[in-house]
Amino acid sequence: MPWVHYTPFTKQKQKWENRENRRASAIALIEKIPLHEPALGIWEAVRNGDTQAVNYHLATAENAYKLANSVDSDLGYTILYSAVLYQANNIDLLRILLHYGADVDAYTGYNVQAVHTLALQSQDVLEQMTLFLDYGSNPNALDTDHWAPLHYVTRFTEQPMEAIKMLVERGAKLNAKDINRKSPAFGLLANGDLHTELEWMIENGALPHIQGMILDVSTGLTTPGSLLVQAAKYSRVNCITWLLANVKWPAKDLEHAIKVAESRSVKFVQTAKGKNVPTKESSQKTARAARATLLILQRYQQETASMEAEDSDSILMRKISLKLSARQ
Repeated sequence: MPWVHYTPFTKQKQKWENRENRRASAIALIEKIPLHEPALGIWEAVRNGDTQAVNYHLATAENAYKLANSVDSDLGYTILYSAVLYQANNIDLLRILLHYGADVDAYTGYNVQAVHTLALQSQDVLEQMTLFLDYGSNPNALDTDHWAPLHYVTRFTEQPMEAIKMLVERGAKLNAKDINRKSPAFGLLANGDLHTELEWMIENGALPHIQGMILDVSTGLTTPGSLLVQAAKYSRVNCITWLLANVKWPAKDLEHAIKVAESRSVKFVQTAKGKNVPTKESSQKTARAARATLLILQRYQQETASMEAEDSDSILMRKISLKLSARQ
């Protein structure tokens, strides 16, 4: 019988390989224990990124697991959270703490986990977050606002594609909603005009018609809106173009997006009341994007209306033709 590729076995094999690789990396680090007690205590060593000092304290502790899970009584930070907050790019420091049993799913006093903060602090969120997931971190862990790690990655990572793919592959939910009913794709649109990432997310199951609560800056009120409205709010020209070309939108979504785009565009128009036109290059770029977004939406609405009118005419002519045929 020929060998059949079995995906679950392949995934399990990858887990074993990941486990062995991280074990080997951690052992290589902990074997370098300093001969003398360092001047810094473990908390100071973590904040300063002194990997060897942290290694010494954990290696010589009576209860290394307890020490690796100690909590700052004033701030409510776990020692792992403190490491991410101050030294997120020091992956060796994170490896040592995780090897000695630091709880990846422990919440701080602010009801967030270390994995949530990685996207805010780390320059290589993919490597660090992969490490956390290898040690059992929940890819769908929620903070107090019901943000999962994928919400943080899409919102705050400059180039999030690979981290998004990794998280989804490891079980992250593309349509997880926060307390404002926003999925991670809403954060992606707030982050930038990341149309390639948006396309990948939608093609892999992200729902474009989810109605998240979107703030109207002109009124201060929040109203439900789709990804099209969110893209209009942030003047994401490439994302708007892709969404209109690849997703069918109800008239109410299109009208809402146009209204938001109009409000956005007006902010950058000089009026008779003496409002100033932005002078900074970044502001001018934003103004151009706002105008382009509005024009794209309006043109699409006009073309759609024209097509619908043509379809109505065709249906009418068909009915007339059928009636004439019936009389003959």
